Amino acid sequence: MHIFIRLHFFSIVGEIAELLYFAFRAMEWTEDHDVILLREILASDLFSFKQGSVARGERWESIAEKLNQVKTISFHLKDKRAVRDRWVLLQKKYKAKMHQEETATGISVDDMSEIDVLLEELVGKEESLNKVGDAQARKQKEDKSKAEDVRQKALERYSETKKRRSTENGDECEEKPKRQRRSARTEPLVEFMQEKAKNERELRQELDLRRLEQEQNQQVMVTVLQQQQQTNQAILSVIQKLLEKRQ
Repeated sequence: MHIFIRLHFFSIVGEIAELLYFAFRAMEWTEDHDVILLREILASDLFSFKQGSVARGERWESIAEKLNQVKTISFHLKDKRAVRDRWVLLQKKYKAKMHQEETATGISVDDMSEIDVLLEELVGKEESLNKVGDAQARKQKEDKSKAEDVRQKALERYSETKKRRSTENGDECEEKPKRQRRSARTEPLVEFMQEKAKNERELRQELDLRRLEQEQNQQVMVTVLQQQQQTNQAILSVIQKLLEKRQ
């Protein structure tokens, strides 16, 4: 008997150790994991919100929760930081690859994988958002600089002020040529993947609603059976009392 109890105890300890191993081990990312992650980021419209904002943080949390709910492949995400760190790593690799393509010769970029297309679209969205933020900050700095310049030049002659402002305006108009993106050929594929990610999310929501409805129906059935049992017991009790009075 003691031997059986000890064996059972060690079996339980082994199961607990195995559960702790799977709970705390680092997740191993694969290409399939990366594809699903990037699809979810694209569907979440993450880069419509400024970096460091509460809204973007909530989006990261939502992405992590949805990935943990995926049934086709297993995610072991503890929090939003794991998702965000993976995105930063994929982004760095993609930018390094693009830099290599720009500086090297004889590299073909015609065959793009789904990850490449998703990264190109997402990196473009993030860069566009950053440019908007940089433009606003630059405009505020320019406005402040102009106000200080007006105060300093209030006593200067109009001709000198006009000449200096003309020179400054000429310098501001010089801009570097922008690199054209390959979004024209990838836009249909991106739209398809956005629609696919949206459909998958709606399907998961529908399945969750069906499961919740099924659980509610089961609870209703249990309640009805309990009430029926109580009614039957009450009827039996009344019948028993009537029989006792007749005797």
